[in-house]
Amino acid sequence: MMSGLLKVLAGLLSACAVAAGILSLSEGTWQQTGVETAIALFGAPLGLLLVSHAQGNRVGWLMLASGFFAGVFLVSGMLTGLGVARPEPAGWAPWSAWVNGWSWAPFTMLGLGLLPQVFPDGRPLPGRFWSWWWRGSLGATVLLTALLMAGPHSPAYPQLPNPWWARAMPWPALEYFDAPLALLLAMVSLGSVASIVARWHGADTGLRRKLGVVSLAGILLLAAGAAGPWWVAPLAATGYLAAILWAVLQRSLFDIPVLVTRAIVGLVLFGLLWAAYVLSVVGVGVLFGAADGQVAAAFVAALVVASVFDPLRRGIGHRVERVFALGRPEHRRLGAGLSAAAAGAGDGSRALEVVGRLLAEALHSPGLAIVPEGATGPAPASSTVAVELYWRGMPIARLQLPPRRGAAAVHPADLRLIGHLEPVLALITHEAMLTADLHRSRREVLTAREEERRRLRRDLHDGLGPLIAGVTLSVAAAQKTADTRPARAAELLAGASVDLSRAVADIRSLVQGLRPPALDDLGLVAAISRLHPATGLEVSVAETGEPRPLPAATEVAAYRIAQEALTNVIKHAGARTAGVTLEYRAAELVVHIEDDGIGPRGGVVAHSGLGLDSMCERATELGGSWELVAVPTGGTRVTVVLPAAPAAPEPWVVR
Repeated sequence: MMSGLLKVLAGLLSACAVAAGILSLSEGTWQQTGVETAIALFGAPLGLLLVSHAQGNRVGWLMLASGFFAGVFLVSGMLTGLGVARPEPAGWAPWSAWVNGWSWAPFTMLGLGLLPQVFPDGRPLPGRFWSWWWRGSLGATVLLTALLMAGPHSPAYPQLPNPWWARAMPWPALEYFDAPLALLLAMVSLGSVASIVARWHGADTGLRRKLGVVSLAGILLLAAGAAGPWWVAPLAATGYLAAILWAVLQRSLFDIPVLVTRAIVGLVLFGLLWAAYVLSVVGVGVLFGAADGQVAAAFVAALVVASVFDPLRRGIGHRVERVFALGRPEHRRLGAGLSAAAAGAGDGSRALEVVGRLLAEALHSPGLAIVPEGATGPAPASSTVAVELYWRGMPIARLQLPPRRGAAAVHPADLRLIGHLEPVLALITHEAMLTADLHRSRREVLTAREEERRRLRRDLHDGLGPLIAGVTLSVAAAQKTADTRPARAAELLAGASVDLSRAVADIRSLVQGLRPPALDDLGLVAAISRLHPATGLEVSVAETGEPRPLPAATEVAAYRIAQEALTNVIKHAGARTAGVTLEYRAAELVVHIEDDGIGPRGGVVAHSGLGLDSMCERATELGGSWELVAVPTGGTRVTVVLPAAPAAPEPWVVR
């Protein structure tokens, strides 16, 4: 709430200062008060811009306060001039003269005395000395203003006495306080110079350049105010404010595009409102006469300005933002458009193509490409910038962004836009990659099915087919010779019996290759226990957790991996015992195979050969994992994690 109130206060102060500057221009007094008019017109809005983006930065507040008091000085001077122009001074004239007599001090001290001490980051130099000097300078400004308030009369209007003197503060001695006033001014000025010098000695090259530019602008302002034509001082004041703006923006303390855009909007809006004000005053003056129409003209002009302010601000702001963005769309609208286009594309890979084309059109960047990880994209040019797209902290793709048509390099605004769109692009790219993986998995399943069919056909056609055909011929020949040559018939039948035995063995081998029969007859634990019974290797099989039926693919993979691992133990480990543990988890089956053999040679685990590739492939094709490590006490341990059940979606609970 305090933040909103401060912004409202800052806006009111700025509006009052700008209104005072406009009145100064309209009354023609700005030739005598050019510096004050420039500070009110430009210093206060600039301070408002800085305050709206960083309320804790004193630079913005000091500029805003300086512009406001400059406006107070202008308005009080104009009112006093109107009051003393009459045959008898108006009743408000002493009061406005009194305000005019002290209001010059705040805007001068704040803008030229205190602001350099906290420039450019809004903080005084580190150290207790500089902190107390800053507080002392602020107190000196307040004291100087208070002494001027208590003075006997305004320096510009000595004929108008201080209206408070007759009431509460008859201090005639204060009329002679020129020396204390000069001392206070010198103290604050000395603090500003010393602060700039000290900050210069501890600054880098960039900050020194900024301090030098602002210091030079301040010196020119002081020199122009002391001597020179009337029009030099307003230009010097405007240059001083522009130097502060340049230095603060160069320091990147604020959002530069937003600040510059709003500054342009403010300047254009000021020009249009000023034109509307002048036209209204002139028009009403022509209708009612110059003498009788002043009040009506002012009222009508204020009404016109108030009525057109908000529509003009919105319209100008929209157009300036479009021009400043150089045709770049707003990132939220572009992100929503990309999401809608991706949803309408249907297929994920098609969505990535549509999104890439739309993004290239929006950025006027031909050759833009989104290249997923592992894919080979077009060869980028030397001026192309690669932007990584991340999904859950992992890089999934890179966006190759070439410069715009006719540009030599990628504009920083385009990179900022891509940065805002990175989550949307990463999500769309991730979906496209998932779709591509799904299509690839389907092709692999179909390919595996066709390969298995081809293998079965080959085994049946080349093995079992000729064997059974030979048995048929032998039986037919035996039938023909059974009566005439019984011995020959018996010989043929014996050969047919051998061939049938071979056919049965081939069928069993073929069936076992599809799924080991022991899994259906004995179960997984007993089937693993009966592996390699005549090798002398003592194999123990145990289960932990809660045993339950497993998916067929998981059960076969666990059996084959255990079979291959035990075969490696027999051939290469020289072990006496081996243990297989089946650990049932919530959605996983973990198979541990450990032996007491010699272990990997030199303690180094080979990552290929010895059937390891086969075990790794069986685990990874089911979405599991595989690990082989050397046991410190000797031997080898193989750990395989396999999915034990389809993953059920977990509910999303908002807590």
